[in-house]
Amino acid sequence: MSSAISGKKLVVAFLLADIVGLTAGYLLHSPLGTDPIMGAVYGLIAANVPVSLWMVLQNSR
Repeated sequence: MSSAISGKKLVVAFLLADIVGLTAGYLLHSPLGTDPIMGAVYGLIAANVPVSLWMVLQNSR
């Protein structure tokens, strides 16, 4: 069995992370003290870090 991540899994993981991160960042912009668009950008970055680390760990096996 190959340990490589399939393209479909990767796209779905990043798509879900983008949606959750964008929404959470936009909704939490006030407590963070930023503009709504910057909150959304921070949310995208924060959501994609775990997915990227998961991808690196899966490919290193």
